[in-house]
Amino acid sequence: MEVSTPRGTVHYTVERTERYAKGELDDATEVWEAAPGRLVLITCFQRGGGRASTENFVVFAES
Repeated sequence: MEVSTPRGTVHYTVERTERYAKGELDDATEVWEAAPGRLVLITCFQRGGGRASTENFVVFAES
């Protein structure tokens, strides 16, 4: 994956993905851990049919 920044493009490799229940994300220390070269993307895991999202989809990547 590539991310464009004002300083140039940074290349990341996705290490893993995880799904977390909405109530679990705040306590998921591996999500909030700060580390150089690490990128964490968090989004809602959307269900079909317009149903409410009950989970987050998290992507862990390293540069």
